[in-house]
Amino acid sequence: MADTVLWRKSIVMISSHGVEFNGRFSKIKQSLQRAGANVFVVVLDGAGESKEENCREFSRYYSGRIRVLSSLSYREQKSRVFGHLDQIRADAYHAMDYVSMDVAAAAKVKFGGSLVFDACEIFTDLAGSTSQGQSYVDNVFRSRAELLDAVVTPNSLVRDYYAQRYPNWPLAKNINNSSPCEPVQAYDSRMHFAANLPLETKIAVYHGGFSELRGLQGLVQTADKLPKNYALVLLGWGKLQPRLVKLAQQANDRAGRRVAVILPPVPQSELMDWISGATYGLIPYRDGPLNHSYCTPNKLYEFPAAGVPVLCTSLPQLKNMVDKYGIGHVLQGELSGGAIANHIASQVDLPPKAFKNNCASFLRAEGWSGNEKKLLQLYQSLLDF
Repeated sequence: MADTVLWRKSIVMISSHGVEFNGRFSKIKQSLQRAGANVFVVVLDGAGESKEENCREFSRYYSGRIRVLSSLSYREQKSRVFGHLDQIRADAYHAMDYVSMDVAAAAKVKFGGSLVFDACEIFTDLAGSTSQGQSYVDNVFRSRAELLDAVVTPNSLVRDYYAQRYPNWPLAKNINNSSPCEPVQAYDSRMHFAANLPLETKIAVYHGGFSELRGLQGLVQTADKLPKNYALVLLGWGKLQPRLVKLAQQANDRAGRRVAVILPPVPQSELMDWISGATYGLIPYRDGPLNHSYCTPNKLYEFPAAGVPVLCTSLPQLKNMVDKYGIGHVLQGELSGGAIANHIASQVDLPPKAFKNNCASFLRAEGWSGNEKKLLQLYQSLLDF
């Protein structure tokens, strides 16, 4: 547990998305709380309810759904948010995306406080982004640069990208997406029960957003190519869900059994208890935007923490981490049912003891405790200690 180095400091975390299933948001919030800070959460899109509302330091303010490129909607949004922030008078704002950065920058001008931008993604080159959207993001980043007190990024590639593109930003500190989770207890079969799968069925699991260029449609479409004792389970949410459900049903019909199951997301606090029942953890992201090429997502750390080998595509940062620590295997091309079946048939997986040792080495080197220390040192330096 962190020392109470931020005792009674008020920190507002702002996100334009629901936060219940955001692993990075959750662990940063919890680290700040353990250090004694009063953490308030502002969610700009009004999405979802949190399971953590009863935390003493945890408050939530919803301000309605935002249309980023509508100036009238945006002004109204800020006005409602400022009504809450005026009561808090925060010592610092932690902004999780470009919309939040703009709101936090305006709050800093109006109420004071320090501004930390969490550049956790390449927001100027996201999957599916338009030229209009990219120009908007770039304008926000350039026009608010002088208000930034600190920037954090998940890895050195993202840090270097932003340093080159926005040289007048503070040099970012790397706070990675590693898992702070406690060691997993014995698996209680919950994922098999929820998916209505026999307990002897081996599961290849994906968890996270159902969005474009994550390789999910091709993965589900080919699930009937998996070996007969395997099934695919996706835990998540997003605009692709109706399509994925339809593709899963088609794959199940072709196979004559349940080979693909789409389930809702699970709370971050329960995630390890679910994914620890898998035989493989999947990161099927496709190449395209820089945000994918440079990504080191939460699941890259969560699967080894749960004792589950990673199977991923050959994106640069994924390949680097998986190969360096021996925490799984990198497959060439798209991650499909056939590719997974070929990997299983090749029998190249490490013996369980060797894999467990690799996971332990990975978590020691990349674990959350060191990142939490850097996070708290950053806030201490900003808040006049």
